[in-house]
Amino acid sequence: MTTLRVHAESGLEVRRDGPPGRGAAVVVVTEPGTSGPTAASALDGLRTAVHAAGASLYQVVWTPTGAELAGVGRGHLARVVLPRALRRVARDASLFATGPLHVVALGEGGVLVAGALSHADAELPVGGVVLCGAVTDPDRAPVPRRSRVLWRDRRLEGLSVPRAAVRLGADVLAGPSGWRRTIEAVVSEGALPQVERGDVSGAWLADTAGPVHLGGRVDRPLLVLASDADAQRPTAACFGIRRRWAGPVRTLAVPGRAAPLRLLSHTHHIVVRHLNGARA
Repeated sequence: MTTLRVHAESGLEVRRDGPPGRGAAVVVVTEPGTSGPTAASALDGLRTAVHAAGASLYQVVWTPTGAELAGVGRGHLARVVLPRALRRVARDASLFATGPLHVVALGEGGVLVAGALSHADAELPVGGVVLCGAVTDPDRAPVPRRSRVLWRDRRLEGLSVPRAAVRLGADVLAGPSGWRRTIEAVVSEGALPQVERGDVSGAWLADTAGPVHLGGRVDRPLLVLASDADAQRPTAACFGIRRRWAGPVRTLAVPGRAAPLRLLSHTHHIVVRHLNGARA
């Protein structure tokens, strides 16, 4: 399927998947570090359902940035960059305030979406939200909780950190072999914005070692999906957003362990039912 880039800023790209729809849009926000071809190959089921309903499908993907953007962390992306991208989608899809503008977000992309909507919900067309494997309560996730020991230094902001150093940090944090396997999975799955030469944004590393900051509460129907055997993204850490969400929330623990993109691929029929029932 042909994609058309409709927006780009700070390493974020918005691509429309196929032709424009008729007054409805679904935006898939991938994890930082996910390439466009990888995301596209896992969206076949969702793509078919969205296009069959006459809606537009958009992908938010990530590209390596120049070293000058190494200081761009999670906060700026959530408060400024991602809301601007969602507004651009609404214009491209010719949406009115009644939308619907549905958002499906994966992993760390889900953390960004929660932050973006908490700051800009009133400015966007209404619609449903799906979070797949998004750790919105890091205090309940062992890996992010342990990473604070190493990455919480704000002096990292503005630096490009070599991925080899991130792997070394994983070794420092790993401890027993079970921890080592889990933390190495975090690094190898690459859910971090890349600066040139494959380095990692120091500002992002510092942000991931801190709490998830949300602004106001969001009044949108929310579905939260999590794998019930994922030590990196445990269900308690993904479902914790219920306490800070104003709209109706449904949670679903999916058997097994799957990365967020594969989790969406396995549950796209559940996602579509949720979005079809969301307020429009």
